[in-house]
Amino acid sequence: MTESEMATPEQTTPAPGPGRRVPRWLILALVAILVIAGAIGGGAYWVYTQPKLTAGTVRDAETDQPMPGAAVHIGAQQATTDAAGRYQINGSRPADVVEAEYAGYFPAEAPAATAPADAGQWLDALLAEVQALQNGRAIDLTLRPAQVQGTARDARTQEPLAGVRVWTDDAEVKSDAAGAFTLLRLVKGTAIQARQPGYADAQLTYEGGETLDIALTPNAVAVTVRDAYTGQPVPGVAVSAGEVQDQTDAAGQCTLYAITADIQVQLKGYDAVTVPLTAQTAIAVELRPNVVAGVVRAAKDGQPVAGAWVGTGTVEATTTDDGSYRLEGVPPDATLMVRAKGYDGANVPITRTSVVNVDLDPFVVRGVYLPFGFAGRNTRTLALWDLVETTEINAIVVDVKSDNGQLNYRSDVPLAISATVTYSSLDYVITEAKKRDLYVIARVVVFKDNLLAKQKPEWRVMLKSGQPYLDYIDSMWVDPFRPEVWDYNIALCKEIVAMGVDEIQFDYVRFPSDGPVLSQCVYSNPENSEATRSQAVNGFLERAYAELKPLGVYISADVFGLTGYATNDMGIGQHVDEMSKHLDYLCPMVYPSTFAAHTGDIAVPPAQPYGIVHWSLGYFQKKLKDVPNVTLLPWLQAFQDYAFKVEYTVEEMRAQRRASEDRGIRGWLYWNAACKYLPELFGPDPAKSP
Repeated sequence: MTESEMATPEQTTPAPGPGRRVPRWLILALVAILVIAGAIGGGAYWVYTQPKLTAGTVRDAETDQPMPGAAVHIGAQQATTDAAGRYQINGSRPADVVEAEYAGYFPAEAPAATAPADAGQWLDALLAEVQALQNGRAIDLTLRPAQVQGTARDARTQEPLAGVRVWTDDAEVKSDAAGAFTLLRLVKGTAIQARQPGYADAQLTYEGGETLDIALTPNAVAVTVRDAYTGQPVPGVAVSAGEVQDQTDAAGQCTLYAITADIQVQLKGYDAVTVPLTAQTAIAVELRPNVVAGVVRAAKDGQPVAGAWVGTGTVEATTTDDGSYRLEGVPPDATLMVRAKGYDGANVPITRTSVVNVDLDPFVVRGVYLPFGFAGRNTRTLALWDLVETTEINAIVVDVKSDNGQLNYRSDVPLAISATVTYSSLDYVITEAKKRDLYVIARVVVFKDNLLAKQKPEWRVMLKSGQPYLDYIDSMWVDPFRPEVWDYNIALCKEIVAMGVDEIQFDYVRFPSDGPVLSQCVYSNPENSEATRSQAVNGFLERAYAELKPLGVYISADVFGLTGYATNDMGIGQHVDEMSKHLDYLCPMVYPSTFAAHTGDIAVPPAQPYGIVHWSLGYFQKKLKDVPNVTLLPWLQAFQDYAFKVEYTVEEMRAQRRASEDRGIRGWLYWNAACKYLPELFGPDPAKSP
């Protein structure tokens, strides 16, 4: 290679020109800048990351009151607020989190510094840290009380429960209608309890959070219901305990949940049963049927007896055309009483059965009158017992309350104390009568009551003159309009029935009939008219029937022989068709001697006893044709005629009975005020006849 050839490469590399060379000073400046920037950056980083003093106050978020004793954490560092709720921690970095805690409050936290979101915010962040380095950080925290929203529910149905008591050691609340409740300032690990009547207590531990569900398990009682008589299950029974209710199924079973009251078991036709609330989870209930049904028949031929009264003293019914009856609400250990006109009464104990059929023996009343003065142990009464034992007589009508208001038994009714006499004894009469199987009718005089009028002057029938009304034997009467008079007589009758009589027969159940009756008498009701008088008489009988019939007696009333014929109330308030709606027997006093001459076109009625009785009873039958519940039982004359002095022998007395029987009326009552009866008037005892 030549020298020229070897120099060529050097020549091809140009030397730096004046515009391309970097000045040294620039290089040094750049280095200086970089050094300074590094120093500034490092210093800024040191400032930014240097721990700063952090202080503030912790307050209650609800009350804004400072909270002493709150714990404040910054990383591993911790402080406790003083009495003013203040804290101070000597180091925090921007990335740190300041946390505060207090028992019963939800914890709160805040960042020590706000991190810059982009490069443009770094300078502000650095300046904030420079300020914090100089003055410290000021971070206030608020703590919200730990408020837990809870719901109490039924564990079986998941339905909310109102009124549940929820409590801790420090607080107690109750759930509202939606089952909601609120607990404040709970701390983890707090024991919570809940209680509701009808449910088992619930217990749980608070594990944190803002909601809480409590499920309470209801108590459960399984109920089985059976018929006490048959032992069979009873379906459809209403079973309840307060507002909780259910119904038994085909097996007689049901279950009640969450009960807080005694258990009521009810079904129509059975006695209701109450089972006291206990800890039992299963109960068996026997229901006693309280319905008794059956048929009443005639023992002789088995034919149904319609219209018979059937009762127990608390409930009653009347047999239908086929003789059937049904009683609801029959008490335990009751006696079924059956009364039918024309039949002997029957008393049948009801023992563990719902069906009671009754056969009745025929009974036709054939009775005589035992006056008040002879209702005791005396010659006349002893003679009557002898007559009863040898003849067809099977009933007696005994005076219990006399025409003067006297009583032949000792009454507990206050107004009746002075009315009791000692020479007449209902106890004795009933005892002797029952020995002879006699049907006992108690005659009770109602509104003719001299003794009651003396004790209660304000109840008297008065005259416009201001003097008390006196009848033809100077006896005072009490006002038939007065309910107090009704009550007095009904109270006496209840006592009389309790002594064992079979029938109550009302006499003088009317207004006065002699003297200045209509024009001069003054009553408590200023409207003394036919309508009001009839209402008074019927009102008394209606009330008496309603209160006495359930006691198992027949009810009857005596009326004048002309009331069947009369077209008005005869001034005494008696309309026999209306009265008889409240009677079992109507007893017209068809004594021939009481009829005036030419009554029924008979010149001398006592001389034609058959004719006058036949005539009078015919009118009664016409008036009572639409009153099927009542039976005619006439009073016949067994005493000498006083009106026309017609001699009365057995023939005249028997003629009256034939007239009654020819009218189709079975049964009779003979009256003799002296208790002297002709033995030949009566036939032999049918039971003793060959």
